[in-house]
Amino acid sequence: MTLAPREGSFAPWWKLLSVEVYGAVRPAAAASTSAPGAGSGTTPISIGFDAEYHRITTLIPDEGKGQELRIAY
Repeated sequence: MTLAPREGSFAPWWKLLSVEVYGAVRPAAAASTSAPGAGSGTTPISIGFDAEYHRITTLIPDEGKGQELRIAY
């Protein structure tokens, strides 16, 4: 998933984004974030798995600069 850099002058009060991916049948192997196009400069992040709702969840920092989220399955 790619998040574009924030536009405009609005200053949000939140510092994290909650991401939920539905349709998972097992936990993800790993997850990471990076600046768009950064390639190898990734930061590992913590992920959760909810078997009842078949969902993978994570919280990622929202600095407004744009980023890529990768989930390895």
